[in-house]
Amino acid sequence: MKLKLKKNISLSLVLFLGCLATFALLLYKDPFSQRTLIPNFEPFPDALYYIGGAKGLIEGYGLNLVREGRALNFPVPPLYSLTLVPIMFIFKDPRSFYYTNILFSLVSAVLFYKITSKLIQNIWIVYLVFFLYITNYFFYWYPTVAMAENLILPLFLLGVYLLINRVTFLNIVAASFLVTGFYATKYASIPLSLSFALLYAIKLMFWDCIKTKKVYVTAVFLGLLSLVYIIFAFYESSRGNSNIVASIFNTLSAFFKDLFPKTSSSAASASVTESSGIFSYTYFKTHLPMYWNWLNGGSIHFLWDTTPILPKFIGSMGLIGLSLGLFVKHFKFVSFSLLLMLFSSVFFIATFYTVDARYVYHAIPALLVGFAFFLNFLFKILSKKNLKKIFYVLLVLFFAQYMFTNSIRIKKQIMLNLKYAETPWYYVSILETNNYFSTDKIQNGKKPVLVSAMPPYLFDYFSNQNYTLLPLSKDQEFWKRWEIVWGPNDYSDLIILYSKYLSDGFSVYLSNSGLGNEGYLHADYRRIKEGFELVKVANGCFDTCNIYKIELKDE
Repeated sequence: MKLKLKKNISLSLVLFLGCLATFALLLYKDPFSQRTLIPNFEPFPDALYYIGGAKGLIEGYGLNLVREGRALNFPVPPLYSLTLVPIMFIFKDPRSFYYTNILFSLVSAVLFYKITSKLIQNIWIVYLVFFLYITNYFFYWYPTVAMAENLILPLFLLGVYLLINRVTFLNIVAASFLVTGFYATKYASIPLSLSFALLYAIKLMFWDCIKTKKVYVTAVFLGLLSLVYIIFAFYESSRGNSNIVASIFNTLSAFFKDLFPKTSSSAASASVTESSGIFSYTYFKTHLPMYWNWLNGGSIHFLWDTTPILPKFIGSMGLIGLSLGLFVKHFKFVSFSLLLMLFSSVFFIATFYTVDARYVYHAIPALLVGFAFFLNFLFKILSKKNLKKIFYVLLVLFFAQYMFTNSIRIKKQIMLNLKYAETPWYYVSILETNNYFSTDKIQNGKKPVLVSAMPPYLFDYFSNQNYTLLPLSKDQEFWKRWEIVWGPNDYSDLIILYSKYLSDGFSVYLSNSGLGNEGYLHADYRRIKEGFELVKVANGCFDTCNIYKIELKDE
């Protein structure tokens, strides 16, 4: 018996380390090189808010985006930016955020393993779903972007881990902080904050202990929860941001405004629909089926990617497994918890004006746990009929089919990390710009001015500081905060502004980098070409980051 237990422990350790090694290979990238897209800091402007907040705090400006001493308060919660500070402080480079995300990814993987191994006794089921977890495309791709969902994932898994573990004072304190932690990481995580608070309170109320102790620990949980939330609410108020109560009220108001329009006129109802704001019942009706299809293995946008989060079979069986778990004593509470945290988020975000799966990132581990439940139910049924071998044959066939359809993707990613490259063109374009604007381009103390569609905060991370910036379009990122972002000028007409700089003796240049597929940027770029003489002075990035000198046209 002891020999068999020792053998199982050794096998488990080998499988665990093998999975972690595979995960490490999938995550392995050098963020400081030109072989990865990490230095692009996409998507704009969200990633710049999170990185800029950490950078501003390190430089003594608080959680703000800062340019040339001008601070811009940003509209995202602070917790993710705060977690980026230690690594960024050590490396003095914003690209180091990737190391923090790797840490979150590894912590999440370990938590997922601990959750499934605690709930499922069958080692092969545990390691199959763990392998599905570490080879999931989003778990090794999403850490390359500086987005708050990278922190939401370990917080969610920590919450699930607390729900299935015994009650201790340390766990109560962690749960109290976690409630506000979801919202302090991402405002769209309101459903996670509320549902987790309810679930942990239920756990305490049904805790098997004497009544007086139960009342005491529940009071401690609610008291700590309230204290942490009040402190965070005061912080948010000091920055002019909304608190969780106001956010819920505003969302519900917008939702019910469209659900129950005041007028019975069909024309008026149509008007309400057309003028729907950020949250609306109008969106809910069309978006909910899209999210449901996504949970079952369909495709919707996850930022700019449309890869399904899981194969269709796994997504559907995961939902079935969670549903069946509601009728099994051992799985009842965790199944209810996962379904509540999953669907409260889905229903909430379905009222949002755009469809984006990143707001329900935690659906992936939730469905994988459900898939483990489904396999466990199948194992129990076949075991009762002395058909265990059939189960393991099915498990091997499933694993073989998964590897057959995914091995090329996994191998390609590992080879890309170790041998090949993805070119971060935004970053490269800034390096090309630096090469052109050497110190000799500064004349009479006046730095040359570069007109660019790219965010100025991105330039600031890598610029040699031999040039200043002006916007290319009145509609590009940060367009409402002209003077804070680009400095004191009259931005009512950019063509006139460029002419003024030329008249004042500045050298003004235009870059075609960052135009992308945005029609308004190309239109404003053409407007500049029509209004001035352009002389090409530098080629770069296969003609996607050329630099032109702007000159006034002869009268």
